[in-house]
Amino acid sequence: ETLPYIARLREFELEEMGPKWASTRYLIYDTPFARASLLQLGIPADHVITQDPCVLHSAKFVFAPIHAGSSGTARRDLSREHYLAVRQAAMPTQLPAVPTAMVEAGTGSCSPAVLLLRGRNDGLYLTNMEEVREVLRDELLPTSHHPVAAIEIRTLPFSEQAAVFASASLVVGVEGSGLANVVFMKEGSVAVSITPSRARDDCGETCYWHISAAMGVRFWSFLLPEYGWEDEEVSVPMERWKAFVADLGREMGCGGRLKDEV
Repeated sequence: ETLPYIARLREFELEEMGPKWASTRYLIYDTPFARASLLQLGIPADHVITQDPCVLHSAKFVFAPIHAGSSGTARRDLSREHYLAVRQAAMPTQLPAVPTAMVEAGTGSCSPAVLLLRGRNDGLYLTNMEEVREVLRDELLPTSHHPVAAIEIRTLPFSEQAAVFASASLVVGVEGSGLANVVFMKEGSVAVSITPSRARDDCGETCYWHISAAMGVRFWSFLLPEYGWEDEEVSVPMERWKAFVADLGREMGCGGRLKDEV
């Protein structure tokens, strides 16, 4: 959700001052994803600074991107054009190959569905992931036509994450930064966020909802009022999940099967 602001700043800087005078430096945490995403936007490596808590930086101006969630200011500032600018800059003409799990799953007539996984040390671990996957596979996405690939998205390089989302018809995952990749999904595709909602009043209206709306991706939040962000594990109640998946199928008009054109 930060990249659209950077793309806007980059566009302004290049138009107003030209490449020769572009002087903005980008202070980031030293994560491969952050560094790779900036390089993909065309920002020179020597303009990227790794955050060090023992180093002080001075600047004439400091820009801090605001959260792209449910605030009115964020909604007015970011539009489809800004997200498209990120997608066009970040997605090369030829995307890398998708992970083997998706290749094996994609033998049917549709693009595969993707269930995003997290390790136990990554926070908000989904304890009954396989049951969630089975309901998707058996109730909404018949195995012979719409396999469900389970992928740990954080283990993939930036460009491969983009390829996974661009190739999927449906993505389901526990709310988290991995869902920001909905910016790469095809218009008309579907994203579902499994959202811990204890002590929250946004009813699932998160930054991922706004990105999806801007990109024409159909977005649903499956709320878990039993859990909050401080929990390390979440478990999806199966009866409610089955009812949700059935409602999702009817809402999509697929009658128990995801349409081939989705």
